[in-house]
Amino acid sequence: MTRYVPVPTYRSTLTPIGAGVELAIPAKTNFLIVAFFGAWLCGWFMGEWTVWNALLFPTKDFAESGSTAFLIVWLVGWTLGGLFVSLTVLWNLFGVERFRVARDEVKLRREILAIGYTRGFDPRSVRGLRAVELPDRMFGFLAASVPWQRSGPLAFDYGSTTVRFGSGIDYAEASHWAEKIRSVVPSLNQQSS
Repeated sequence: MTRYVPVPTYRSTLTPIGAGVELAIPAKTNFLIVAFFGAWLCGWFMGEWTVWNALLFPTKDFAESGSTAFLIVWLVGWTLGGLFVSLTVLWNLFGVERFRVARDEVKLRREILAIGYTRGFDPRSVRGLRAVELPDRMFGFLAASVPWQRSGPLAFDYGSTTVRFGSGIDYAEASHWAEKIRSVVPSLNQQSS
């Protein structure tokens, strides 16, 4: 008897909303990045804590050394680095892309735990929703792991540019959803002129 590889299920979900649909695509979790950055954040926190203590409760030697300005600049950079890494971990664990489309609206939202930002597109200028093959890139697994990545196998034309999204899914799933969404909102079938 032949043992088959389990058939993968779709990671994303398509939900009807009034006269349109919303596609929710969870971020693809990269456990290596979550583990590495999680450990990194422990060390980062110790550095942050140490510098805050040095600034808030300076010793006499520290106050005389004139290091306060340097530590403030260092703390700003250190804090920004920590925010970057924290957002990356949270995106991997809880990130979602939402593509909401109807006859009178096209919105693309990226969120972490329901907090995020939405880009709205003029529906009269959105054409050609489709799945596109992405080139294999060295370290491409890292690209889908960051919340600001604006790439993926789903694409549509918007005026003279192409908008890509769906970094959490593969080409086969993108093809499936593009076809389903075009059947609900036929104007997305039209190609750009």
